[in-house]
Amino acid sequence: MTKKTWKARIKKACKDAGTYKDYFDIEIDLLARTLENRDKAQEAYEASGSEPVITQTFANGSSRIKKNPILEVIDSLNKDAKDYMKDLGLTPQALKKIDSNALKGGKRKSSSLGDILKNAGI
Repeated sequence: MTKKTWKARIKKACKDAGTYKDYFDIEIDLLARTLENRDKAQEAYEASGSEPVITQTFANGSSRIKKNPILEVIDSLNKDAKDYMKDLGLTPQALKKIDSNALKGGKRKSSSLGDILKNAGI
């Protein structure tokens, strides 16, 4: 997904969760960029054969098996995205901290929050 699409979805999720403020746009932009980069890394991982481990060969001829570096990038971006989501109140625990009544029902929609977390792959 593109940064622009992610940004619109994140902003909508924040509004639906009742946590959106105009001054959060910088954080939303960072999250959108992180998710776009994660999506690109995921595409590269799939294009390379989706191998979770690779064999690294050294100049002296020895080799070792190690985690695919693309997966390390994806994991790092997922962790960064989750941190931004927490800051924006887009995880159940963070939302509960922001508003202890947020999970008790009411006017807030839970589907957008669930959708953003599901689509983020976290």
